Amino acid sequence: VELLGGNSGHPGALVPALNTVGAIACGNKAGTQVLLNCHVLKHLSRLLMHTSVQIRKDACRIISKMTAGTAKHIEEVRNAGIIAQLVGIVKTDVNWVRKDAAWAIANAVAGGTRGQIQEMVTCLAVVPPMCDMLEYPEDKVQLVVLKCIDNILRAGVPHGGADQQLDGDSEDFDVSEYARPVVDCFGVDKLDALQSHENVEIRTKALEVMTEFFPED
Repeated sequence: VELLGGNSGHPGALVPALNTVGAIACGNKAGTQVLLNCHVLKHLSRLLMHTSVQIRKDACRIISKMTAGTAKHIEEVRNAGIIAQLVGIVKTDVNWVRKDAAWAIANAVAGGTRGQIQEMVTCLAVVPPMCDMLEYPEDKVQLVVLKCIDNILRAGVPHGGADQQLDGDSEDFDVSEYARPVVDCFGVDKLDALQSHENVEIRTKALEVMTEFFPED
């Protein structure tokens, strides 16, 4: 982890160190916690601003493994200011990096509590850039983002407490308080367009989201 700080006197050590940290993060939640205990986030936060596109991409990918962990892991990532950085990357970076940043946000939404999702929506403004990613030119990314928007809308349905995590099988829908941000950033138009997508899974999911949350559109 310390090699990520670039203070080893060996500039060539950064890439192997990133690969090793990435392998640990991919292992299991216990490995992720060890990395967090070693203060890996301060180094990853800095690497998100690196001049190398590949380094930024690798840092986003490692973070996406961490946000796929527990709600506690997601909270640590948020406390380090990294969710806000990811939002900025999705807005402005090159596509190659944007998709990994979007994936990290999607994982945080999927595993986050309702309170964490509320902060991501209302304070960190994740909805507009994620809605923009619905037009990303790769089916796999579009589907991940589409499911993220669905999870955000589900979290806005008024039932359960702030610490409750999402139940992906829940059919208890009402008007979502997070529908308005989707409308305001023209996300509904993008969702509507996906109903004609050539990919059946994307088309079906888009129809499901439109039917459940935007039946009048």
